[in-house]
Amino acid sequence: VTVYEAAVKAGTKTVPVDKSVLESGIDAAGSVSVGVVESVDGSDVDPTGSWVTAAVQDALDAAVAAAEAVLADSSATQGQVDAAVEALADAVTAYEAAIKAGTKTVPVPVVKDVLASGVDAAKEAVSGVVSSVDGSDVPVAGSWVTAEQRKAFDAALAAAEAVLADPGATQAEVDAAVAALAEAVEALESQVKPGTQTISGGPTLDPPPNQPTQDDPPAGGLKVPSGGQVTESETPVATLVALLVLVLGGLAVGFGRRSSNRKV
Repeated sequence: VTVYEAAVKAGTKTVPVDKSVLESGIDAAGSVSVGVVESVDGSDVDPTGSWVTAAVQDALDAAVAAAEAVLADSSATQGQVDAAVEALADAVTAYEAAIKAGTKTVPVPVVKDVLASGVDAAKEAVSGVVSSVDGSDVPVAGSWVTAEQRKAFDAALAAAEAVLADPGATQAEVDAAVAALAEAVEALESQVKPGTQTISGGPTLDPPPNQPTQDDPPAGGLKVPSGGQVTESETPVATLVALLVLVLGGLAVGFGRRSSNRKV
């Protein structure tokens, strides 16, 4: 028995090394890094993206390279293969734990439609409204506000137009401009008043200089009083006219008497 036991020896048959697990691990390691980029702090990576530091990426790449070397080594033992599998699995786990989401700030489109409409509405609201001290110089059909009230409104409108034209304005600035303009329009509308100008029957026009009035005698010596009756003037022409009227009247009477005597 002692001789037998001493003669027992281990077999020397060559057993093929199983590398299937190592090969699968290498494929998985390649998949885990798909879509992951390198970054210092993730501020240059979109929030929908993923990133790791360069050191983490280098560690995974080194583990994959070592595993591929063992996989390609035809003389690698099963122990070496198993060690490579374990080292690669540890690198993949560390890599997955280090992946983070990006923190890049993505600008949100600024919507200015409401502000643009508000500016148009504000201009329409102030159309036809004039500045006045007390409205006495504004027709009843017109509208007015004081200069101070109009100045406050114009300042709000100008500020809104500036934000509207600013390509770098934020949504918060746009929204604030909309609110301020709405308040200015509401304030102005509450301050608008109708005019109180009094319109008389019309202005009295003085006659041009050196022009005769109704009471002044025109050329020719006849005076036309306000009653409309023609009277004699003190000029010689007026006296002559009066004498001619008397003579013609006398002739007419005489001619009438002669005509009557002939008929008899």
